[in-house]
Amino acid sequence: MKKTVCILLLLVMLLCTSCGEDVMENDPNEFMVVTSFYPTYVVTANLMEGTENTKLVNLTDAEAGCIHGYMLTSEDMNMLNAADLFIASGMGMEAFIEKSSFGIPQLELLDCGEDISHELGDEERFNPHYWMNIKNAVDQCEKVKKSLCRLDPKNTETYERNAAEYKAKLETLIPEITERIGKLQNKDMVVFHESFDYFADQFGLNVVSLLSDPNGNALSSEEITQVINYMKANNIKAVFTEKGKTSNDTLDRLKKETGCSVYVLDTLASGKIDGNVKDAYFNAMRANLNTLEKALG
Repeated sequence: MKKTVCILLLLVMLLCTSCGEDVMENDPNEFMVVTSFYPTYVVTANLMEGTENTKLVNLTDAEAGCIHGYMLTSEDMNMLNAADLFIASGMGMEAFIEKSSFGIPQLELLDCGEDISHELGDEERFNPHYWMNIKNAVDQCEKVKKSLCRLDPKNTETYERNAAEYKAKLETLIPEITERIGKLQNKDMVVFHESFDYFADQFGLNVVSLLSDPNGNALSSEEITQVINYMKANNIKAVFTEKGKTSNDTLDRLKKETGCSVYVLDTLASGKIDGNVKDAYFNAMRANLNTLEKALG
């Protein structure tokens, strides 16, 4: 009787465990790619369009934003264990990355941040938001394409064609943005976070002050006072921030003491995975142009 009860209890425990966590199995005939967060998903979705026997999933919540402090869950490890390729943005954006590919033998890791220019003006400093420079986005596309072609050769022709089309489309943004930025009356920007630096550097905008340090921490009260004094002395009436960061003590103080307006820029760190995801980069860039023209034009 005791033996029967033990067996029944074991079965109940196994059933409860299986209900709490779905195990993702790898289809041997399907090439599965996992991207780390939204920017890497967008470029990969463009390249994998129309491929056969492939699957693309995003590891993290696409609307969560930058993932510096993200911690892998058991569900994440299940997903990675079923994948053939993990595409990371790199440059420290994903602190959980290990070169051992998480101990999963069949999983290859692509770090898109390697060998991509990280220079900002005359400096070479840590800033992982390199995709905001369109030339870097083109280089990122090429790196993803090479990995996809090598690991999934049956779809090489599609990857090559998609990459050529996507890169050409990205490059058409450069003259468009250059022309519209060139017409702005004011090119000085006070920005909440450094994620817009690459765009500003590429197109000749001047980030005269950041309202947080490179780790995203707020400035001290004394530092904010210096920013306020600079804004008043130079008649700066626009401050730029990102989605989800439109209200905090620093911005509230700046609005109160300088009368500035706060404008939201899209750094593509987050977004929706839907039918418009392939155009997300272009939509974000053009929306930013409209915002800049309204704020600085």
